[in-house]
Amino acid sequence: MKVFLVFLALAVVFTGALAFGSDSLRFMTLQKRVKVLAEECAEAAAMCLDAEESRVSGRICIDIEKGRQAAEQLLSRAEYLSAFGDAELKVSISPFGSSGVLAEVCWTGKDPGVFGPLIKNSAARTAAYEWVSIAAGNE
Repeated sequence: MKVFLVFLALAVVFTGALAFGSDSLRFMTLQKRVKVLAEECAEAAAMCLDAEESRVSGRICIDIEKGRQAAEQLLSRAEYLSAFGDAELKVSISPFGSSGVLAEVCWTGKDPGVFGPLIKNSAARTAAYEWVSIAAGNE
């Protein structure tokens, strides 16, 4: 009987460790996907140049409003985050430096894993994209 109880206790402990490891791996995958989405949003926002203001000022100027719209459009098509259940995605776009964009993507949802209440239910990543001009002669 003692051997059975020890076996049963070890089986419960190892099953719990396996489930917790699986949930942790799932959360790490979520973090990576949110990071990729933040980088894509920053890149899309940085591609929205304000041509008229760039001509007037003589430097690269980014249209932040168009960048926000481009980032929102990317969020609406972020299908690779649907595997993590129903969640709310938010993006904020702000200027970065003289010719850059800072994008922050926040994922908030309920993880359907075994240890869902014990693992964080939000993930946030920030990415920056900046235009750099190389002066002639500096190679």
